[in-house]
Amino acid sequence: MLIGELSSITGFSRDTIRFYEKHGILQADERRENNYKEYPPEAIRILRAVARLKGHGYSLRQIREFIGLFTDQNLSCGAAAHLIEGQLYQLKEKIQALEAMHRELRKALHTCQNHPNGKSCRVLTEIFSEKE
Repeated sequence: MLIGELSSITGFSRDTIRFYEKHGILQADERRENNYKEYPPEAIRILRAVARLKGHGYSLRQIREFIGLFTDQNLSCGAAAHLIEGQLYQLKEKIQALEAMHRELRKALHTCQNHPNGKSCRVLTEIFSEKE
């Protein structure tokens, strides 16, 4: 199938499909006589997997690893579990960082709400301070 049809079926733009091809996520078959790239039917499945993996926050490198497991027919749960464990660890770190940001913002909001008419906003002073 040509890139336009693959784009229509998957909802990915042509540029995105080319991006994934350039980065080794997707491979086109040989070119037709008119020099157009022909994508195998499996490309639909791969792009749908990419969408699911992106939805779970996986990076391009991690997605490439998952695709490698699939295309190499290495459907080992052990290999997949290793990738999932890594993602869970990264998500836990992100959640902790987001919770810390949430606490800081709630504290700043509380400070502002307790001094709405103050002449010098401590929150603004801290945000625009010269310290790093």
